[in-house]
Amino acid sequence: SNDSRQVIYMSHFKANHPWFLDEHRIMEKATIPGTAYLEMVVSAFENHTGNRKVEINDMYFLTPLVVADAEEKEIHTVLEKNGEGMQFTVRSRIDREQDKWQEHVRGSIVFLAKNEKAKYNIETIQKEFACLYVETVRQPGDDDSAQSRLVYTGPRWKNIKQEGFKTDDGLAHLELPEAFTRDLESFKLHPALLDTATAFLLGKAAGEIGNAYVPFSIKKLQVRGDIPRTIFSHARYLAGDHKVSRKQGLDFDITVMDEKGYVLLDFKQFTFLNVSNESIAKSSEKVAPDFHFNEKEKGIHDGFPEMPAEHLKGAIRPGEGVEVFKRILASNLEIPQVLVSTRDLPTRLEQNKYILSPYSSESRDEDKSPGIGNFRPELSTPYSPPGNHREQKLADIWQGF
Repeated sequence: SNDSRQVIYMSHFKANHPWFLDEHRIMEKATIPGTAYLEMVVSAFENHTGNRKVEINDMYFLTPLVVADAEEKEIHTVLEKNGEGMQFTVRSRIDREQDKWQEHVRGSIVFLAKNEKAKYNIETIQKEFACLYVETVRQPGDDDSAQSRLVYTGPRWKNIKQEGFKTDDGLAHLELPEAFTRDLESFKLHPALLDTATAFLLGKAAGEIGNAYVPFSIKKLQVRGDIPRTIFSHARYLAGDHKVSRKQGLDFDITVMDEKGYVLLDFKQFTFLNVSNESIAKSSEKVAPDFHFNEKEKGIHDGFPEMPAEHLKGAIRPGEGVEVFKRILASNLEIPQVLVSTRDLPTRLEQNKYILSPYSSESRDEDKSPGIGNFRPELSTPYSPPGNHREQKLADIWQGF
């Protein structure tokens, strides 16, 4: 689909195709690695604009894209004009008859204004990290960590040749196995190489916590070149004021370079969140509500009644909700619950109570109780529910007569 403001690229995924699904399984379920979205979005942007040197901002990983073994999913990569750049989303169809979709990632993409050819001295960095070649080329998961128990990766992830670590940063020398070099003809940002390049420091940065992590967001990413078979990745754990607690998540700056030291990708604040096996299972099984409805289903979703427009004023947009969630995590609040409201909370609760009351089991039970309340007679004025606590008290008194 293509119009003046929006372009949609459609693809179909199975559990064994493309390969990055079968070779990347979370709790045995074929799941798209976060880095595969980068290939999808950048390739779509290149096809639409002719440019691959881009900057991606505020990319959020909302829900995992899981494909069952006997399933085929329709995937849309959507680009929509936004100022000098474009907003992007990747979504999958979850109900063909009702045209419902589940959104997996969102963010913005724009031409890279200055394609600076930054270069580092690889030999100097290697000496600094005292890197030692791994005798047998290994892959993430060659240990008994929580991360390894959560995620299974296939032979394309067996790409770590050399690595070295300091207190809060590390350097990895990665090489795609020779048997898969033809991948690079189709995947210019190879998902397996890039996944290792961005995640190899997770275990070290987590320390003794022993948590498993999944991608949550990328604050900024500059794509200056395509990934060759051999790359170097310098990852730095961010221990500054903006980092989240290690028990909740990890923030990294990551620089991906070629063998000569030229910067290919530069990540700023790539955030991974701590997860449990239980939360991953719930996330992959739950169908997340989409935020775009056709006219037939507009205002009705998941069994809730149509919501009057006035009650949606001040509502949080999907992207804003994600940002609020991240700020809560970064605040290190040691309290069991946090509630966010854009309006006066008691008033909002009272309004919601009356919007939903005809559909709740409690209200139906109350209607059956003798002597409680009366039917509203036909009047010339429309019904308006109590707007605050005081009006509700008056309404309760009048109900008693």
